[in-house]
Amino acid sequence: MKINHCNCTGFCSFIIKNYYFYQYKHDLGNIRVSFVKDSAGALEITDANDYYPFGMNHLKTGNASYKNYKYNGKELQESGMYDYGARFYMPDIGRWGVIDPLAEKMTRYSPYNYAFNNPIRFIDPDGREGLGWIKDKKQGMSFGIIILIAKKNLIRIIKAKKKTFLM
Repeated sequence: MKINHCNCTGFCSFIIKNYYFYQYKHDLGNIRVSFVKDSAGALEITDANDYYPFGMNHLKTGNASYKNYKYNGKELQESGMYDYGARFYMPDIGRWGVIDPLAEKMTRYSPYNYAFNNPIRFIDPDGREGLGWIKDKKQGMSFGIIILIAKKNLIRIIKAKKKTFLM
């Protein structure tokens, strides 16, 4: 496999067996959609992924085939664990299989937790140390506004459901 092109929006193309294989990643590095062009030049989705916060893949129906690279762009092993380089991650329990090699540096957290137990705000690119993906105040404020709007909408929906349920 030869990497042909990657850009800052998370769009990558690869050459596999003399055809291009495209992947769309979002800001956390999760590969969301993989596709190729068929003989007629139309796009054909080969794999689509939606994830729970700690990395479990949503089960869905469809004709998607298995591809190795998924959550945070890491390779999914046959064991169901992701290979992060420094250690293996188990998305079903949201924990690493071995102790953090930098455990002394972060004594406040369990040496087995993933992304400080907050995968919405942090990622762990290589299995050693969690990093925040919100780069600056402007991006952080945008993210905070989105969460605030979602929270208000959820409260409004719950209140509306209670009224209809109690009637």
